[in-house]
Amino acid sequence: MGGMRSTQRCESMHRTVKAFVNKKMKLYQFVQRYERGVSEIRYQELQNDFISKHSIPELHPPLLNIKKDAAQLFTRRAYNKFNQELMYESSYVVKEQQEANGCTFYKFVTC
Repeated sequence: MGGMRSTQRCESMHRTVKAFVNKKMKLYQFVQRYERGVSEIRYQELQNDFISKHSIPELHPPLLNIKKDAAQLFTRRAYNKFNQELMYESSYVVKEQQEANGCTFYKFVTC
C-alpha cells in the first residue's frame, strides 16, 4: 500500500471533503461545493497522469535500469516513493555471512 496505513485513506478523504464543505451549509450548497471539489480533484489527477505519462524523472545511478523501468510503470508520486526506498535499501552492503543449521545469516552495514 505504498507506506499508507488503512486509516490514512479515510483521514485523507475526510480532510479533502472538509476543505470544500462545512456543517452549516444548506443541502444545495453542499452538493454544489462537493461537485466542485470532486472536479478539482479529478483535474489534479488528470494533470498528474499527464505528467507521469509524458515525462521521465531525472534518473541517477546506481541501479539505473531498475529506475528506468519503475519510471515507466509508476505514477510520478509512486516513483518518487519507490526511488527513496531504493536509495535507502541500496545503501546497505553485506559485511559478513554465516551459516548455521542450514540457514544463512547476513550482517549488513551502511555505506
